Amino acid sequence: MTDLTFTFEGEEIFAIHEGKVVASGTVLADVEQSAVDYLDSLKKTRKADEERKAQKKATHIITPNGVKGEILGRVASVWGEQVTARFENGRIAQLNVHGEAGYSWVSEKTASAPSDPTEKLASRLDADFDRDRESLTKRAKELSDIAIEAHRLINNGAPYDIEIKLDQIKTAAEAEGRVIKEAIDHLDAADAEAFTPPTPIVIEQADLGRASGDSWLDVTAQEMIAESEAQDFDKLLNEEPSLFVTDLDTGALADTGVTREMAYSHIISKTAGFEGDEIDDFRQKFVARVEVARRHELAARKETTKKEAAAAQEEQTNAPDEALFM
Repeated sequence: MTDLTFTFEGEEIFAIHEGKVVASGTVLADVEQSAVDYLDSLKKTRKADEERKAQKKATHIITPNGVKGEILGRVASVWGEQVTARFENGRIAQLNVHGEAGYSWVSEKTASAPSDPTEKLASRLDADFDRDRESLTKRAKELSDIAIEAHRLINNGAPYDIEIKLDQIKTAAEAEGRVIKEAIDHLDAADAEAFTPPTPIVIEQADLGRASGDSWLDVTAQEMIAESEAQDFDKLLNEEPSLFVTDLDTGALADTGVTREMAYSHIISKTAGFEGDEIDDFRQKFVARVEVARRHELAARKETTKKEAAAAQEEQTNAPDEALFM
């Protein structure tokens, strides 16, 4: 009752709450009861409003029997709101909820959206390394891990734009891995020869170590860059896709994923040394054109096979009877 105050003006009695008259009359008991009823209704209204606000902000819902579920979506319904939730037992259900339904609402901090997985992989791919045998071996292992991780993320169902980036990283890691392997094989061969020749070979072996400027790996990379810089990119984009698919065997040609990976590896080797959004866009366009060329080439091969089979069948049908006894 402390929230109420009463004033009297003649025979009239006024009940005041928060500066406003909430009940009035000539009988104190009646005015008091009306004011109490008002306060009770106000309390429930405010509580319901708080619940609605909490409901709007809630990340989880708790059913009357205590089962908690993560809210996945909401839509308005005749009964108030239809909530789709994933419960702790893994079941997903749609619930029609309203103020009297007995549901509780909880707001919990959820983990922020995962960052682009390609950023970390790209950073590992771009990491610098020494050119001695131990460093090359570690780099080869790192490249293998990068390719495996990218492949795993693709298989797990990454969004299309992320899948494209992952595919590029996987192809680049595999291509560099092959170059690293050749470098290690070259160093192994040099080590084997270093046991018999005199000092000059040992000096050459040192050059193949940390001297990044003259190492065999750097020379190979420089040759690849020089070759790519001489490319006619317009001609490469217009003519190369058709030539590329023509050289593929039918088994690879029939598999979109295999052809795509091979196309990425091919175009990355053709454009080695170039970086930036423009070259990424060029590579994507090249692979897209390879896919178009792949479909045409595969259809042409199927048609050729069909015609050859029909011709063989016709030849067999028109063969003389004597041929059956030959």
